Amino acid sequence: MATFASNDLTAQTERASIEKHHIGFVYGYGGQAKAALNENYLYEVVFLQFEYYHRLFHSRKISVEWVVQPQYNLTRYRPDESTGSDHKGYEYGVNLGILVKKWFSKSRIGVYLLLGVGPHYVSGTPSRQSPGFLFSDNIALGVQIRMSRKSHLVIRPGFRHISNAGMKDPNGGVNNLVFSTGIVIGV
Repeated sequence: MATFASNDLTAQTERASIEKHHIGFVYGYGGQAKAALNENYLYEVVFLQFEYYHRLFHSRKISVEWVVQPQYNLTRYRPDESTGSDHKGYEYGVNLGILVKKWFSKSRIGVYLLLGVGPHYVSGTPSRQSPGFLFSDNIALGVQIRMSRKSHLVIRPGFRHISNAGMKDPNGGVNNLVFSTGIVIGV
């Protein structure tokens, strides 16, 4: 009986140490989904994000993590709202966020809420938003599936808003429904 308890404690300690830090790569897509957002412009984005997670709090079922997401994203947009030709562009920046995750007992599946914000540079936008320096605000509900002792698959639908916080006109903002997936590995 003492050996069983000792092994359980060791396994929990090893699990905690594995999950203290994670790194990952996430690939995603964001578009208007016109029926849902009722937007009359084109701004699509392909996300290429590196992610670093640092656990701030952990219990058996809940964890809170600090997330840093440097990224380089590819865009397609139409400057003149609903008419004209499409242009290709790019974004780069970093999001800083908080992730709150709930693990289901004896399960390899966790669900989480991710809130993030960060500075970005955008090469071009629809006429409703000035390009250049702006902020990216994000909210996502995700699922994390443990694939092995150190690796997880993440699936993350969410919402993103980019604008410049009124520093320059125009500042109509650009909204995207987003879907991302990737691999996260404990280090």
